[in-house]
Amino acid sequence: MSWLARILSGALAVACAGCLVIFQGGSLEQSGRSELQTPRQVDSAMKAFFVDGSTAVFPSGGHITEDSILGDGTLYSLGLADTTRVTALPLDALVGIEAFQGSTNGPASFLASVSLTAAAGFGSVVLFKALFGSCPTFYTATADGELLQAEAFSYSIAPLLEGRDLDAITLRPDADGVLRLELRNEALETHYINHLDLLAVDHAPGTRVIPNDRGVPIGVVEEVPPLDAIDGSGRRVLSSIHASDDRAFASLDERIANTTSEDPSDFVELTFPRPASEDAVLVLRVRNSLLTTVLFYDLMLGQAGVGALDWIGRDMARIGTVVEMGKWFQESMGMRVEAHDGDGWVEVGRVPDTGPIAWEEVGVRVPVDDGDVVRLRLRFLTDAWRIDRVSLGKATRIGGESRIPIARVIDDGVLVDDSIIRRMAVPDDDYLATYPGTSVSLEFDPTSQRPGLERSYLLASQGYYTEWVRPEWLRGAQEPEIFRPGEDTVEALMALWLSKKDDFEADFYSSKIPVR
Repeated sequence: MSWLARILSGALAVACAGCLVIFQGGSLEQSGRSELQTPRQVDSAMKAFFVDGSTAVFPSGGHITEDSILGDGTLYSLGLADTTRVTALPLDALVGIEAFQGSTNGPASFLASVSLTAAAGFGSVVLFKALFGSCPTFYTATADGELLQAEAFSYSIAPLLEGRDLDAITLRPDADGVLRLELRNEALETHYINHLDLLAVDHAPGTRVIPNDRGVPIGVVEEVPPLDAIDGSGRRVLSSIHASDDRAFASLDERIANTTSEDPSDFVELTFPRPASEDAVLVLRVRNSLLTTVLFYDLMLGQAGVGALDWIGRDMARIGTVVEMGKWFQESMGMRVEAHDGDGWVEVGRVPDTGPIAWEEVGVRVPVDDGDVVRLRLRFLTDAWRIDRVSLGKATRIGGESRIPIARVIDDGVLVDDSIIRRMAVPDDDYLATYPGTSVSLEFDPTSQRPGLERSYLLASQGYYTEWVRPEWLRGAQEPEIFRPGEDTVEALMALWLSKKDDFEADFYSSKIPVR
C-alpha cells in the first residue's frame, strides 16, 4: 500500500487524536528518566522522530537532558497500531525533533505526511550523517537517468518566512502527452507545500524564458559571453563562468580568510561588448555555496543546542524576530548586480539566495550607456555563491502565460486521492506536509500550444520547511547561544566555513535521504 493511501486511511484517527503524524508498524522501548540534574526546558510543541519509525508528540513541550526527552507526550507506533502515554524517551534512538506552532500545524492544516522509516528504509548510521537539505527537490526522468530540475522556496525556514518561487525547468510531454515531475523530500526536514503548479509560456523559436530577479518570466535572445571577468582577488575567471559545465566560480581561500564585517564581499567584474539593443538582460546560472548552510546548521541551530527548538517554534513565530532576521539577511546575503555609470558602481538588481542544490537561471535588466563595452559587477558575501555561466542578452516579448494545475498524484504506481491535489491547488491555510523519504510523481496535462511557437515551462511553488534538530546539536552546546547577528558574525562564519568547507561539501551532497 502506498504511503499516501496509508495516510488517508488513518487521517480521521489522527484528527480525532490531535496527532500530526501518521506512520506504520514498529515500537520503541520507553526510557527511564535521566539522572542528569540539568534538563533544559522547551516551551514549544515538539514532534520527536525515532529510528524505528515511531513518533512522539509533546504538545506542551518538555525538557531535554543529555540522554532523554522528558515531558507529557504520546508515542505513536507505525500504522497507529499502538498508542502509549510517555513521560521519558531516550535520545540514543532519536533521529530528530521538529518544533512546531499549533496555529499553523494543526490537523486542519495538513493530514498528509510520511513515515520516516517505512518510506525510506534506512538505519541510524545513515540518519546521523544526514546533512543534505534545504527544501523540496524536483526531478524528471531522462534516457540517461534522473535529472534534478529545481529546489523550491529555499531558506523559507518558518511559517512567517513562507515564500514563493519560480524556477525554469526542462520539461517535455512523454509518449502519453503527460508532463511528469517527481517531488521528493531528501532531507531531515518537514516540508509544508501550500501551492504548486506549472507556468507554460509560448514564444518565438530561439528564445530563452527564465524568471527575473523579481520572480517574473522574461524572454531573452542573442546572448553573448563576457569579454573578460576579474574577481576581487584580481584573478581572471572567465573560463569558470563561460559555459554551463558545472565548472563554477568560487572565492579563493585567502579571500575567505581575510573577509571581515567591514569588508565582507567578494565580486566578479564583467566586461561585455556593447549590445545593439539598450534593452539588455544579464543572464546568470548560479546557486548558493554551502556557506549559508553552515550558517544555518552551525551558528543558528548547532550553537543554540536545545534552544534551537524554541528559536524555531516560538521566536520565529514573532514578527519582531523575523523582521530582525530578514533585515540582516537582506543586507548581508543575496547577489547584487551593479552597473558602472562612468563615475562609479550603481546597484541595478539583486538576486535572492537560491539554495545550494539545483542550478538556477535568472535574468536581471541592466542599463546600456554610451561606449564600446558594458561593465557590470556581481557583488556578494565572500564565497556565498557558485557562478557557472554568465551572458548578456536582449530582452524580447513572450506570449501569454497559462497555468497548468496538477492533474494526478501517483505514489508507487497508485493513483492517490484528489484531496492531496487540493492541498496544493491554491495558496491558502491548507498544506501538504512531506517527511524524509517522500517521493511521488506529479502529473500535468498540458494545454494546447500555439502553432509556430515553442513552449517553455516554469515551476511555481509556495511553502516553507522546518529543520529537524539533530541529537548532536542537542548535546553539543554546553552553553546554548541563541543566534543574533552581530559585529563579529561574518568573521565567525568565515573562520568556521574555511575550517570545514571541503569535507562538508563532500559529505553534504552524498547524504541525501534515500527515497527508494
